[in-house]
Amino acid sequence: MPTSSRKIAASLPALAAALTTVRWWIQGSGNLYTDTSHGSYQPDPDLGWRFVEEGPLWLGLDAVGVLVGLSVAVFVVGWWIDRRASTGGPWGPVLWGVGVLSLGLPIAAFATGLPPDDARDQLPEQQVQAPTEGVAASLPGLAAGRYAVAEDPAQGVIVATVSAGGEEFQSRFTGLRGTWTGDPSDLGTPMEAIVEADPRTVDTGVELRSKHAHEYLQVEAFDVMRLQLSSLSATEAAADGAVTFAGPGTLTFIGDELDVDVTGTLRALDQAARRRLGLATAHAIKVTAGFFVPIAQTKLSAHASDFSADRIPIQVELILIYETTSNPSE
Repeated sequence: MPTSSRKIAASLPALAAALTTVRWWIQGSGNLYTDTSHGSYQPDPDLGWRFVEEGPLWLGLDAVGVLVGLSVAVFVVGWWIDRRASTGGPWGPVLWGVGVLSLGLPIAAFATGLPPDDARDQLPEQQVQAPTEGVAASLPGLAAGRYAVAEDPAQGVIVATVSAGGEEFQSRFTGLRGTWTGDPSDLGTPMEAIVEADPRTVDTGVELRSKHAHEYLQVEAFDVMRLQLSSLSATEAAADGAVTFAGPGTLTFIGDELDVDVTGTLRALDQAARRRLGLATAHAIKVTAGFFVPIAQTKLSAHASDFSADRIPIQVELILIYETTSNPSE
């Protein structure tokens, strides 16, 4: 295999690595790992943000490293062939084939395009000015009783923003279930809220990283994450018709029970929104809530050095659907 031919064959994966680097830079997410179908959050008039799972091929720095290594390997193998034989035999076409095929990766990524301009890689944090005292606002016109958490994965999610391994990423938990029993028109009355998620649904966007998350969360031993609230300490009317709230909660996380301060917003969904979301009910509430999990108070403390922060922000997005009249004090 002539030296010039070997150099050209080796330059093809090097060119692929350069194109992959360009694609990675254009993506703008700074991701370390490749995602074969990059999901993104896109604006939604009713949910705020809707997660769209099907997306473009999202190249990571791992792909750049593989292609650089492949370029070196092609050059070295070609050099070895030159040293051992006067002709490359079948190895020459093989090396050329490897070089040409390597170009397919960045070409495929560019062909799949990019998400819409207004899409986000992470669920945007909801900025809530939490009320400090007094239950001064409610949601009039909604029936008192028991509301169930909508089980549609598109309408309910728990998102943990994790800083670890030199990057920040979000872990999504879907398949939410639970109930809220109370009176939306009088949020100062007794209430009971329970929201559960299966930690085995955790998805970090990268298969290997999600497997590591399973290990950290000990999902085989602890198969439920649960947030409970029995009262709100304060509410306040927002300018857009929503109600902001604050209240003490109890989080069951990897088998431990933690006291957490929960803040968020409640918004009654109008008829048009309910129709768009396919909800066959006259009463539905969009809930956004947030709190922090202190790593030192959980079983994650055994891996504290792996994290870049001492607490994990949690965001809960769900819809409550009216089920039946019930006594909130029961």
